[in-house]
Amino acid sequence: MGLANGVGTYDGDSPETNQFQSLDLDIQSLKRKAINRMGLVYAAASATLVLDAELQRSCSVSSSNIYNMARVLYSPWSTRGWTLQEGGLAESCSFQLSDGTYNISKIRFPREWRASSTCVEDLADPQRDVFAQGIFAQMLTGVKETVLWQKGRNEERNRMLSEDMFRQPVVEKFYYAHILVRAWNSMLERSTTQKADVDAVVANILDLSAQQILELPSQQRVRAMISKLYYVPFSLLYVDAPRLADATQDCLQDRNRWLPSEIEGDRLMDGPILERQFGRFHLVRFYPSPPIFYELGDLPSLAQTFYWKASDRDQLFVVRVPAISSAELPLRSTDLGSVLRCLVVDREGFQNLRHGFTAKGASMIVSKKHEKAVQTVFEFPIRITLRDDPVNEGLAHGLPVVTGQLSPNVGYSVDLFVGYGT
Repeated sequence: MGLANGVGTYDGDSPETNQFQSLDLDIQSLKRKAINRMGLVYAAASATLVLDAELQRSCSVSSSNIYNMARVLYSPWSTRGWTLQEGGLAESCSFQLSDGTYNISKIRFPREWRASSTCVEDLADPQRDVFAQGIFAQMLTGVKETVLWQKGRNEERNRMLSEDMFRQPVVEKFYYAHILVRAWNSMLERSTTQKADVDAVVANILDLSAQQILELPSQQRVRAMISKLYYVPFSLLYVDAPRLADATQDCLQDRNRWLPSEIEGDRLMDGPILERQFGRFHLVRFYPSPPIFYELGDLPSLAQTFYWKASDRDQLFVVRVPAISSAELPLRSTDLGSVLRCLVVDREGFQNLRHGFTAKGASMIVSKKHEKAVQTVFEFPIRITLRDDPVNEGLAHGLPVVTGQLSPNVGYSVDLFVGYGT
């Protein structure tokens, strides 16, 4: 008989059948509880040992760190959604290789490589091989994005406590915003048996109840998780992901439309952070740099692709709504009349446009402005490229030109608030 499926040979009217069916219900209940506690189990463990058949067959403790780290990053273990908790929440993470264990926790960038600018390429001497140093640094960064988040949190907390005991709450309160970025980006590259598994894994990593999250309708789960956090990454405004928008409401009525409905699309960026307040989010952390803030003036609506002339720049830019958001968001309504709009743009991406990069940002409607405080409502994410970019020559032909006036740095001179429906 199959215990997991409740298959038996008893007569349907006998007491034993009812007991057998209740056993099936107990198994399902235990399964839900186990899923809900996976994050706690791995976070509380003193060490995690990963058994991956490919790593046990192809790797050795005598191999170079670059080789072993590359194998770990591209192993089947690193492609599965559920295993993210094993590495991400571990205090210490080791991998079983063919002839021993490989402890990721102890890998450090060699001290003699730190002054890499003085080194030259020398394949015979890895300490002087700039290429090898670059690969090692890339592999180590990739590993840290996959494992040991909890260890990194504890190390940062201990370091800051040793410097100033009063700074400890700062580490704690921003922790989940950074972890949301890592979990989101990692799950984009991992596979799961069903889509609900993604929500369960991320809920566990954020210390939320996976069971309660999975009881919600699928399109409400990501929104529910984000609404439980007091601090969230500002790049949620930029991300090209499906959003749960009400086509019968304009953006001034549907103030939660900036919250993604699925973990999908492109990557989040770690950086500025929003703090949840009653009815709004406030930009409170600006590291590594605050976004750039441009006022567009009174406009009835914006096209999905248009030229943009910034007041402090000589170039002409192409602004477009990215693919997923263009299909998911309802059409902008001109019933709003002419409203004051602004573009909020990632500073680092905007400064690198001349190198062929695309800058991320968001179109926002200014619902209220008082001295240095600006209350905004999300309209849609945008992507910005230079007009002379050959990729966009055909795309940008014959588009309207919108002028933007540069405002002072958001955060330093302007308090930026994003509307949120409680």
